[in-house]
Amino acid sequence: MDFDARILTAPKNKKEIDLRAKNPIYLYFPHEGDFPGKASVEIRLGGSGAYMLYYFNQSNGNFSFLKKVVLGGSIGFDLNRGGDYFLSQKQVSKLRAVYGRGDFEGGIVPKAVFESIKGENVNLELEGETEEGVTYKITFNGKDIKEAMDFNCNMSLTAETEEFIVQLAEEPLILHFEHEGILPGRAMVELGKVDLPDQDTLLFFYNDEEMRADYMQRVTILKGDARFLIDQGGDYFIAQRAKAKSLLDTESGDKPQPNPAESEPERAFPIWLPVTAGSLLALLAAALLFIVIKEKKKKALKGEKK
Repeated sequence: MDFDARILTAPKNKKEIDLRAKNPIYLYFPHEGDFPGKASVEIRLGGSGAYMLYYFNQSNGNFSFLKKVVLGGSIGFDLNRGGDYFLSQKQVSKLRAVYGRGDFEGGIVPKAVFESIKGENVNLELEGETEEGVTYKITFNGKDIKEAMDFNCNMSLTAETEEFIVQLAEEPLILHFEHEGILPGRAMVELGKVDLPDQDTLLFFYNDEEMRADYMQRVTILKGDARFLIDQGGDYFIAQRAKAKSLLDTESGDKPQPNPAESEPERAFPIWLPVTAGSLLALLAAALLFIVIKEKKKKALKGEKK
């Protein structure tokens, strides 16, 4: 058969390799399929130290460990097929890919990373540290990815809504996830060595539109580390309890007073009950009044911050 004897440093499956190996040395043999026979390869590479040689099987996405080599001169190994090979100083995991926040410009994990693991039983672990010195890890599993997208993995322990959150809970641990909107899929968040009670520790999402705390789940505390799940960015907080009511709900006259007739149990009108134009307009006016008052209250509360 014809044989392509070239060795290139630009791999065919760079995206998949980079997901598993950090700073690999690529060795791409462009010959397709099996070699005419077993071939002994000798190549001189720069650098020094111990490395492990891997082969990436693009047909099933598996990585095969071949042998250990030491750089500092020529290295030799035997091959019987073309494709992507690479050298890595760290053992390559078949089930997890670990990145640091600094591995991505601005902490933005590109869409292509999520596309490469979508549907696969592979954990993508994103590690970082807040400005306050708290370490964190955000983990996605490929089977949970619903929509591949760019993901902002930055987070902090402060938020612009802090002034309102502290009115909903005592001594909350505030968590601000910079990603806006829904995540590519559900993610597990781990916080390292945080000062939280071992029991009755709850996660809440701060609903900025309604200015209230939405209960999410119990937080698992294990040896000082906290674990919980999220599926959207924004402002969260951890506390033992939080007020159930919105900050928009007050005892003052800022909200509409109830109509005595409305104290009766709510009933659905039969579809055949006639509704006059006057009564319909009255209902619409009441609803509009409530919305207007609620928006004024919300603006007033947020205006106090400025």
